[in-house]
Amino acid sequence: MHQVFHSGILVVPGPVAALGERCPSEPRSARFEMKFGRVVAAAVLLTPIPFIGIAEPAAAARTHTVSIEGTLVVGNGGHAREFLDIDARVNLTHTSPIRHPQFEICANDEARGVLLFTLTLNRFDEVGVTPVLYLYEGSSCGTRDLDATASAERRLIPLGGNRTWSMVAKNDEFLSFDVAQADFTVTQGVGIDEGQPTEPSHMVARRIHLLCIPRVPCHKTDEAKVEWVDEANNETGYEVRRTRIDAAGNISTEQPVRLPSNATTFTSVDLDRNSKYCYQVRAVGTGGRSDFTPVSPTAECV
Repeated sequence: MHQVFHSGILVVPGPVAALGERCPSEPRSARFEMKFGRVVAAAVLLTPIPFIGIAEPAAAARTHTVSIEGTLVVGNGGHAREFLDIDARVNLTHTSPIRHPQFEICANDEARGVLLFTLTLNRFDEVGVTPVLYLYEGSSCGTRDLDATASAERRLIPLGGNRTWSMVAKNDEFLSFDVAQADFTVTQGVGIDEGQPTEPSHMVARRIHLLCIPRVPCHKTDEAKVEWVDEANNETGYEVRRTRIDAAGNISTEQPVRLPSNATTFTSVDLDRNSKYCYQVRAVGTGGRSDFTPVSPTAECV
């Protein structure tokens, strides 16, 4: 067992109640004694149990920018070939997760190539890409006479990732040389955050009991350390809210404490030893505030 002796205090790991109780009873402190002249010091550091919120991994406000870059070429036999440079940006969000961008070009007013995409954003922030290449041939560029189709399997692109395709649709009729070819790369950018930031996850609260050594100055109240995972990239700060449940069962919620952006820890001081304290954390941005983690003010207590 790992023990730390610092400033006259022995800190020893100990258990806590299982997560899920409204406000678990404080476990019995394990007792350890250490002879230090005629002085005995003991303390218990409660082992943290994380609160893991169940939520979408990304906020609905995040805009995922999908870039499509490449070329679309259409040939009408040996008579003409036309090229289209593709350089497009498509935005997806969790409230509008599906788009169908389309690109087309016509050669010699007879053969027309159409490249159609189905883009879908899933809850893991992956973009699914399904491209289909169509070749039409007729007496004008507006013809609906479909001569050939080339399809590709759906691929998933994570944040910051990309995939490349090369597709060909050819007319297999005798003495027909019409063809459409598409070569392109699809990239999912990190995204632009608009609106409220993503709520933090994996929040942990743990309480530290400090039993003082006689004639050695120390605080006679407890402390609590709160930790969480920063899930947002557009927050301007974090807020930690503390709720107290006294020995009589009275509940009082305090005003949140403001912390800077990218903060992942907070130390709560002056905890009365006869009271329980519960904690919540939320991200704050220019577009609003995220939900608290956990949602209930009395779900994570120490």
